[in-house]
Amino acid sequence: MENRYYKNPIECKKKAVNLIKQFVEQKLNKELLNLKNYTFWNIDGNPIFGNGTKYSDADCTKIVYAIDYILYYDALKDENGEFFIPGYPYKSVSNFKGETIFTFKTLFGTQKNMEDKTKDFHDCYQKLGATSLLPCKTIKIGNKSESINTWKGNYKNKYKDYIYPFLLELKEYLENKKCSDQEMQKLFEENKFYFANKTYEQYLKDFKLSDYYFSFEKDNYFYHWDKKMNTEKYKSFCKIYIDHAIEIINSRTNKMVDELIELLQKEKEFPKEYLK
Repeated sequence: MENRYYKNPIECKKKAVNLIKQFVEQKLNKELLNLKNYTFWNIDGNPIFGNGTKYSDADCTKIVYAIDYILYYDALKDENGEFFIPGYPYKSVSNFKGETIFTFKTLFGTQKNMEDKTKDFHDCYQKLGATSLLPCKTIKIGNKSESINTWKGNYKNKYKDYIYPFLLELKEYLENKKCSDQEMQKLFEENKFYFANKTYEQYLKDFKLSDYYFSFEKDNYFYHWDKKMNTEKYKSFCKIYIDHAIEIINSRTNKMVDELIELLQKEKEFPKEYLK
């Protein structure tokens, strides 16, 4: 049975603050500002800060969920002041789960020998600014249980894990209560606990996406490495995609770390010398 000590939001916050404190001490040389340049590849397999497996995306690690709890609590808490993400308060109860905003495997597969530019992106897309959350209630599609995240990430459908076509579909749904993808529409409706009465602009604000331009994907989001990787158009798109993605990730990381520092200034348990 899960430890119910953490059901209270105040105790959940204490748990998150304590893990961030440990992380700053052990991985950031006691300066939270160093998180702006940190890549979560560096916690691969770490039982304290990772998620118990190697090569997992940063968005579903324990440390990123702790940071998420602090950063997103005010925007995503329910009417009872509760905010359910993995480990906060229970591992088995979640309304939101991690999302990686930019795709790597869709474009590059699992390449081991990467060009310098691709390697730069490989490192960067595991920074804080590449992570987000999505509502995670599931429906049955075929013989599988799908969430918004898994359906968006299926390379066989039109999204192929790219953010721009997903945002178009979401905008259409929030403005008209219907969209062209009936399965995604069902997923939005299944997650009405969040989407009911939301505007598209509020969604972008809640998930810290308002300041960024994602439509550089709009004519090319269908690229998938196993179909296109030897064409000049594919190579040209990869360059454009990497340049834009790295710019957004770095900008968003800086803003999220600055906000995290501001929020932790209010927590008595967090050492103020780590926030300078």
